[in-house]
Amino acid sequence: RAVRRKVWELSESLLRAASAKAAEFHFTAIAVSKNFRGSPHVDKNDISVQYALSLGDFDEGGGKLCVEEGPFAVRAVDTRGRLACLDG
Repeated sequence: RAVRRKVWELSESLLRAASAKAAEFHFTAIAVSKNFRGSPHVDKNDISVQYALSLGDFDEGGGKLCVEEGPFAVRAVDTRGRLACLDG
């Protein structure tokens, strides 16, 4: 429980310090993963923006989050060591 609380507090501090927009963001959940490789999917419960940050050592091209911009367009957002704000 103490570790979860610390991760929550660190995440909140990072978000609050990132920007004025991020400081106003009300979040209710965070996800922490290691060596995660996702698959295409739709987050049906998204009701607001998401913030993403990747930390660590990556193979060439790693640390990116792929986001669908349209029916035939996907964008790879670089989140390696930087906080990215995504809507959708």
